[in-house]
Amino acid sequence: MTTQQHTAFASILTPPSAGTWNVLLERRALDEDDDRTVIDARPLGLRVPLVEPERLERHSQPCRQAPAEAYLEVALAPYSESNLVADLDGRVQGVFVATYRELAVGTPVEAQLCLPGGVQLTARATVTWSRAQRTGRPGLGLQLERLDATDADLLQTFAAYREPELYV
Repeated sequence: MTTQQHTAFASILTPPSAGTWNVLLERRALDEDDDRTVIDARPLGLRVPLVEPERLERHSQPCRQAPAEAYLEVALAPYSESNLVADLDGRVQGVFVATYRELAVGTPVEAQLCLPGGVQLTARATVTWSRAQRTGRPGLGLQLERLDATDADLLQTFAAYREPELYV
């Protein structure tokens, strides 16, 4: 990992006292037919803590392609349309995926969660609800399953920087 890659990462892993960087998060569509977004972190803008390089490298694997029927790539950032979903106790239980793609309730999916700066983790999930474009903010509700402790901690820490949506 280069110094430039390291300094561009908007950390969700360390407490604010560890140092901060200014980061501007920019979304851009991959192409006209693809509703996924890519997060580009650059020095400027939002203040967030700096990550420890050894923890970043564990999660900085490129997103891999999988069959479209069971795979979703979800960009989570401080101002993205998609967001984490938590229960009343504040524990992350799932993800709201802003998309026009419709999947049936109960569909098992593999979700590639892309956090700021290229930190990515893969989680098994099940579609728990679906909202079409005609009913307002379109998207899917995914319930996350079988997260390892490190990935659960990553998501919980990210939730401390961006308040998750409430699931009741």
